[in-house]
Amino acid sequence: MQKTDPQMKGALYYLAGIERKKHDLEFKQLYPEEQINIIDAINRLRATVSLLPDRVTYIDCDPLPNKTE
Repeated sequence: MQKTDPQMKGALYYLAGIERKKHDLEFKQLYPEEQINIIDAINRLRATVSLLPDRVTYIDCDPLPNKTE
């Protein structure tokens, strides 16, 4: 997970319930319970991503309201 985007890694650690001061640690430096929590978080994230549409673009967005009106 070293090559992971730091924000994504932080989000994953947050989802796993790992306190912020440990977000800079490598996976192997965490306690076994925390490692299991990360694996569970990854599996939950995979399940959630599978529910998302295959293709999403900015065209799919509603136009922003005109603030001058």
